[in-house]
Amino acid sequence: MRIILATFDREPYSSAVKPCLALLRKFWPGFCGWPLSVVWNERIVDFGPDAPLLLTGHDTHWGRMLSSALSQVEDEWVLYLCEDYFALGPWDSARLAHAADAIQSVPMAGYLRLCPCPPPDRALPPGVDFGEHVGGNYRASLQPSFWRREYLMRLCAKYPTPWDFEIQEHGDPDVGHYSYADGARSPVQFTQGLRRGGLWQDEALELCRREGVVCPNPLLAEAARG
Repeated sequence: MRIILATFDREPYSSAVKPCLALLRKFWPGFCGWPLSVVWNERIVDFGPDAPLLLTGHDTHWGRMLSSALSQVEDEWVLYLCEDYFALGPWDSARLAHAADAIQSVPMAGYLRLCPCPPPDRALPPGVDFGEHVGGNYRASLQPSFWRREYLMRLCAKYPTPWDFEIQEHGDPDVGHYSYADGARSPVQFTQGLRRGGLWQDEALELCRREGVVCPNPLLAEAARG
């Protein structure tokens, strides 16, 4: 398992990487022992020894960038995260490790979403925290999720943005898509730092202030872009 933190070196998204990593390190120290890599274009930055870059060149087409980054690693499975998923509280390493083992043991599985939003269509037997997404919108959501690397690489390449992917891509019907069942406690707590269009969320800014994490001033950032 490898953690893929997807972003690119354009504001305001690139400015979300440092607070995202700071909150992950605080609320999920050690990352379950899984290596983490940051998807990035070409500007060399240092996010720390535990967050090396996967350089994809100048292209800002989301799907081609992600596919290029995934082709550079050999891990069978990845945990997909976006740069604006800000950890709200402790992430449960034991349950994350258990979920990773569980989904990797299902031969036809390609995907396990860690939050039931939307909830799965079909429940699994009693005592199993997961349910199956049979079809419909957001069968392939990009919330924090485990993905079979080659499967995600195959699906994502044609989509210029993650929003296009989520709306248009339903995944291979013969590949299992699962998520935590509605009512089952997710092992991750997070809030979204940026809305579509790059607008900072008040909740994320307050979270950073409360936790002592440096976060860009969104008004100054907007003025600089204007």
